[in-house]
Amino acid sequence: MEFLRTRLMPIPAYCRLLDRVRLNARWRESLRHRITLVRAPTGFGKTRLMAQWFEAAKRDDQRVAWLALDASDVSPENVLRYVSAAIAVAENTDNATAGIFTRLRRCASVDEIVGSIVNHLVRATGTLLLFIDDVHDLNAAGMAALWQLIEQVPESVHFVLASQFKLAVPLARLRLDGELAELGATDLAFTPDEVRHYLASYAEEIQKGVSWGEIVDRTGGWAASLAMFERVAASKGVSAAVDAIAGDKSWLTEFFSQEVFDRQSGEMQSFLLRTSSLSDLIPELCDAVTGAGNGRRMLAEADAKGIFVLNVDDGNGGDSGYRYHRLFAEFLQWRIAIVEPRIVPDLYQRAGDWFTANGAHQEAIACALKAGQVIHAAELLERRCQQLTYADRVHAISRFATQIPWNTLRRFPGVLLTLAWRATRSHRFEEAAEYIEASRLRLIELESSREYPAKDLHRLQYVQMHREMVLAAARDDMVLVEMLCQRLTDDYPDEQHPYLKGNTYSHLLQAHREQYKLVELERISATAQGMLKRSTYCLAEVGLQAAIGPSLFLLGRANDARRVLEQGREEALHYSGANSATRAVCSAPLGEMLYENNEIERADELIQEALPLVRKYGFIEQLQVSFITAARICSARNDLSGAFAGLDEGMAIAIERDFRRLRLAVLNERVRLLIQNGNVDEAVRCAASHGVALSQPVHMPKDFKTTSDELRALIWVRLAQANGQFSEALLAARHWHNFCSARGAIRSLVRWSILIAQLHLLVSDQRPAQRALREALLHGATTRTLRTFVDEGPLLRVLLCASNGDLAINGAPLPADALALELMKIFGMVGAQTPLESSKCGSVMVAALGNKEREVLSLVAIGLSNREVAERLGMTEGTVKWYMQQVYDKVGTRRRYQAVKTARQYGLISA
Repeated sequence: MEFLRTRLMPIPAYCRLLDRVRLNARWRESLRHRITLVRAPTGFGKTRLMAQWFEAAKRDDQRVAWLALDASDVSPENVLRYVSAAIAVAENTDNATAGIFTRLRRCASVDEIVGSIVNHLVRATGTLLLFIDDVHDLNAAGMAALWQLIEQVPESVHFVLASQFKLAVPLARLRLDGELAELGATDLAFTPDEVRHYLASYAEEIQKGVSWGEIVDRTGGWAASLAMFERVAASKGVSAAVDAIAGDKSWLTEFFSQEVFDRQSGEMQSFLLRTSSLSDLIPELCDAVTGAGNGRRMLAEADAKGIFVLNVDDGNGGDSGYRYHRLFAEFLQWRIAIVEPRIVPDLYQRAGDWFTANGAHQEAIACALKAGQVIHAAELLERRCQQLTYADRVHAISRFATQIPWNTLRRFPGVLLTLAWRATRSHRFEEAAEYIEASRLRLIELESSREYPAKDLHRLQYVQMHREMVLAAARDDMVLVEMLCQRLTDDYPDEQHPYLKGNTYSHLLQAHREQYKLVELERISATAQGMLKRSTYCLAEVGLQAAIGPSLFLLGRANDARRVLEQGREEALHYSGANSATRAVCSAPLGEMLYENNEIERADELIQEALPLVRKYGFIEQLQVSFITAARICSARNDLSGAFAGLDEGMAIAIERDFRRLRLAVLNERVRLLIQNGNVDEAVRCAASHGVALSQPVHMPKDFKTTSDELRALIWVRLAQANGQFSEALLAARHWHNFCSARGAIRSLVRWSILIAQLHLLVSDQRPAQRALREALLHGATTRTLRTFVDEGPLLRVLLCASNGDLAINGAPLPADALALELMKIFGMVGAQTPLESSKCGSVMVAALGNKEREVLSLVAIGLSNREVAERLGMTEGTVKWYMQQVYDKVGTRRRYQAVKTARQYGLISA
């Protein structure tokens, strides 16, 4: 017998596709088993992978033998003789093995040949790795002979077998005994990282024209398709390569036809074509579609023959079913559209009926649309849209709805209201309003015609009002939200859907908080929690926690607020993952709280985690705390340009989406930073451009009682303070202080108390200033509010310094004193818990002078009037007065001469 030496050598190195690092690691693990079986359809890279393993074993100085089987010569005797030839090549000494071949020539039976090979291997020393490729080419007799050898060789021999088909040999016992390692098509499929590695030279072009995910999805990680992609990309570019990877392209249709489809029986071909549109090949579903009742047998046969039918992992280490490789499915769909186009809609209808009967509603709707049954699809969608909504499948409803003409869609109010929900969540408010209006009109038609069951109509009217309420909340119209929530509760007492009821109370909670109706917050929170715990929409609880946290924080219950928000983040992680919009609704307010606690680094992590998702999905609450906190973090790090850039982005979103509260919050922060950094005129101009001017009356709480009104009042008071209108500013601040105090809005109360303390200091009312500061410290201690004090800047340094003598230093300090000492440390005013000396206090006051204040004082020192200083520096006279007020306060005098003298004494201006 003459041996073909090429069958005893692996493919050359230049034919290798890619170094499969991941699978090479699997190879090391498989050596613990006696047999390694690599089984996958053609083109998955079995031979190339085994060639890599072969070379890896050679580098480890192991004895390795290679045999590629051939269907043209698979008699049992010749198979075994080729095995012996491969062993001879592995031993690399033909003379030493001449005896075995002499004996083999004399052997007449398979048993004798097996015995000779086994005896030779027993006498050999060391291990032997025998790689046998294309085992699927063996006939039954050849496979039986090879298996007889495998079962009798000594333990020093390890077999690595590659096959397209399932081997007709008893593998169950080997699996049970731990002697078999298996790799299938899903193991050999290229992972996204491997695809990027393989096509790395085209990375720049791919990123411009198509996503990596699309390439991975189209190819399914199939090595042959990736090789084709690479060849086409090299000659025609990436766009052409992407277009070439489709099951109806000529090279693939030819390949699948010749290598797979045409080789099958008529029964198998019919089965493949009629089930080609099914994403999951469930035997019962296949039977319903084909009507042949042979689904289970056909799937098992297709799997055994390697017909691009892939096992689907059930997540528990087992197989729950099958699916076609995407490209093979596309080929089959192309083929049936050519040979039997008329039966395709009927096949989809049969599949849809089966899905409906088995509760797979999304699949049933998809099949109805593919069958061209648009009205039936809309009816199915109408019946199931609410259920899908609360299962977080709104995106699927939207995808189906885009395939239904508007004249049909407008007849289904439930679908319209679901689309309104999605549009609201995506900040497409005008679109949401159109859907709600179309639904309202349709409900009127249905009520007039009485063609709809009264109970169902009543439920839809309830959902209609709920969507109106959600849209009002998204637009930050909290007065309307409260009114609609009350109507939902009063007018629909029988509607007890746990999600809708819980969501209604959640929005009522926010509406009360934004209007300072804080008395019932705890009762509303408890009611909402009770409702949502009965809901199957688990993520709704996270949204509620995101509403409860800020409410508790406003009430001064910082520890409870932090606990609720952290719990919400953990639940969101469990339900929807780390980088989800659901988690961001808790991350943003928690980041704000941590910033207030002066945990700046951790706060920054949370805000940066939330911002990308908040920009896309967040409503005004998350947008406000994210952009404002991000700006304050930048400012705390002396990155003013970063702070203003973030505020610019926040303002752009506020204007684009018409978010009044966000606009005022951003404006308040910008005005504060501009004034602190001496840009008073710019602060005045900026505020006026957004409708807040000193010439306008301040919003007093007796007439305006929302957080937006409070923000507007804050801006006005800051501008009045900077312009020297201390009495007017103090009057407004006191009104808001008393309002917040009466309603228990502790966090707002801290802010107004600080502003009142500053205003009293600026008019030299030391005792009222200290009383206001003391109140701010008392409430700030309960909420761990640090940054609200620190961010006010130099005036707070002066106030704290002046209050130093009143601190209870000896023994355990009171909470307010402890907070004051902590703030002084942050300001760098004290290194230990000891009272400051008066001289040091004076130094702190003087050191608080900014560059612009020193510049103004230098010109005053040479005798210029306020008007002349303003002309020299390009300011208004009012701005010069404001700077001088700052100087007077910081040096502890109200006289120009004494201020100049003190500044010269400390060397802050020239003598």
